[in-house]
Amino acid sequence: MKEAQARLRAEIGALLKRAERLDRAEDERFGTESGGEALPEELKRREDRLLKIEAAKARLQARQREADAARARHEDDGRKPTQGDGALERLIWVI
Repeated sequence: MKEAQARLRAEIGALLKRAERLDRAEDERFGTESGGEALPEELKRREDRLLKIEAAKARLQARQREADAARARHEDDGRKPTQGDGALERLIWVI
């Protein structure tokens, strides 16, 4: 999960730099009033995917906290968490 998030952040950063270069070139060619301020589709898809992954991760973490609370578990109880049912890994492949 962390690797996928880091990879997407790096790809988004590279695409933003590329978009900035293209934007400057278009501004020089067409002027600054051309109205081409929309995000490139490739960048939008990656940002959307990253947002979905982060939202899913937050939901899964909340679900785990609820399950831990139901079992009277807390972070400092010395027990190791179980591996779960693999829902997070399956979710990454779906997105």
